[in-house]
Amino acid sequence: MNLFAEIKSLVLDNLNTLVAEGTLPAGLNFSNVTVEPPRDVLHGDMATNAAMVLAKPAKMKPRDIAELLAAKLISDPRVQTADVAGPGFLNLRLDPELWFGIVTVVGAEIGLLTPPLGLSVFAIKSVINDPTISLADIFIGTFPFAVTMLIVLIAVIAFPVLSLALI
Repeated sequence: MNLFAEIKSLVLDNLNTLVAEGTLPAGLNFSNVTVEPPRDVLHGDMATNAAMVLAKPAKMKPRDIAELLAAKLISDPRVQTADVAGPGFLNLRLDPELWFGIVTVVGAEIGLLTPPLGLSVFAIKSVINDPTISLADIFIGTFPFAVTMLIVLIAVIAFPVLSLALI
């Protein structure tokens, strides 16, 4: 499951809670509810159309539904903010710890391949057990992978929204 699917599941769970509480009417069809990147990255990390697609069948204003849903979503530790935009779109900004975790993992992977530590390289050398292959040869062989990962790391730091594609 990727992060978009997890947040969509969170949105649907909260909509079902609103139905169970009697805030939303029973029998609503949630099949058209989406969670996707917003059109403008300045609006957040994800956006949902839940209030817009449920307003007419619920016989409620989309903005009212969005505000109810935002109040529920903000209680999840992954959601930093849930802002109602326009007539009822809901923009979500995720906790920066999610991005920090991704950057940390990619950085650690680079560290496993590069000197002076390069633990993966030492493990490869001990498994190969071939005297004609030196540690330098293995470090040289891993260099293109480390450079590629460094480029990805820089891109994820410069454009955090890219990290959603890596999940």
